Parts: sequence; C-alpha cells; structure tokens
Amino acid sequence: MPDAFEGHLILALDGHDGSGKTTLARRLAKTMSVPYVRPFTGAGGQRLLNDAAAGRFGEVSHAAKGMVNDALALVSDPVVVFDRHWMTVFTLVDESWWHEWMPLPPTLLCWIDLGTTLQRLGARDEPPSAIEEHTRYLAAYRELAARFDCETVRTDLLGEDEAFAFALVWAERSVARVGAPP
Repeated sequence: MPDAFEGHLILALDGHDGSGKTTLARRLAKTMSVPYVRPFTGAGGQRLLNDAAAGRFGEVSHAAKGMVNDALALVSDPVVVFDRHWMTVFTLVDESWWHEWMPLPPTLLCWIDLGTTLQRLGARDEPPSAIEEHTRYLAAYRELAARFDCETVRTDLLGEDEAFAFALVWAERSVARVGAPP
C-alpha cells in the first residue's frame, strides 16, 4: 500500500502525449476540490527530455523529484492530483533510478493506441522515427502499468464522460484505500 508522500496523498494520472490525462486530471481535481499539479511543463520538462536523450538518468530523476517537491511545497491540501508523475520519469530513466521514487503513489494510466495518438497530436505525417518514438512510449507506459499493477483507462475507447467516471471511481477508491494524510 503506497504511503502519503510528504504529508500528501498524490493521485497521479499519467500517460503519453494526447492520452487525455490533462483533461481528466483537471476535471478530477475540480470535482474533488483539490489542487491540480503539472510538474514537468515548460523548460523543466524539456530539460528532462534532453538529459534523458543524453543518458543523464541521475540528473533526470533528481530534477524530476525536485519539480515534484517544488509543486508539493505550494499546496497545503492533503490530496493532490498530479498530471504526470513517476511513470513519466520511468519512461525516461533506466531501472537503477526507480528506487528513488518508492513508494509509488496511486496512479491511473491514461492510454490510447498509436492511431489515436497521431490523430490527437495532429501528427499523421510524422517521419518514421517520430512514429517509432510514440510507439516506444505507448509500450513503455503500458508495461509500467502492468508491472506496478496500475489501473488503465482507455480514453480512445471511452467518451470523455465515461473516462472521467472511471477516473473518479479510481480516485475515490484510492483515497479510501490509502487514506488522506492529516
């Protein structure tokens, strides 16, 4: 059972670009009246990608952990909805860095197939290397969800309201199972 992280219960929605995680995370946070956090945006997120491409996995893990800590320092609510968290980091670093992220918070994977990914990103004419990159990330997220027993919502098969209902039930079960910190 995951513990609350630094006095917070993190509910992480994760997945590849275009998978619906931002839409669901924002709506979930609003419905639950809890903060919404998106730690890996802008220049910081690009730095993570650049460091990962250069094989600087320790820098990726430490920088991402710092971004999460910085985001948590800004909220006092016991429950926080994250738009990306450990699962994104694990797609960027090798397994030797995963221990830094334990215990893992409850995480819901938002997943779509490659065709839907390309359609949602408006990238139908991407070069083969970009398509291979999307394929790699989609597989990595799916493997991580299976390995760490995370639930998955197929946002390519469900409408937004159905996907949100699934996410809300998942979040409520997670809060009941883990409990919100005092």
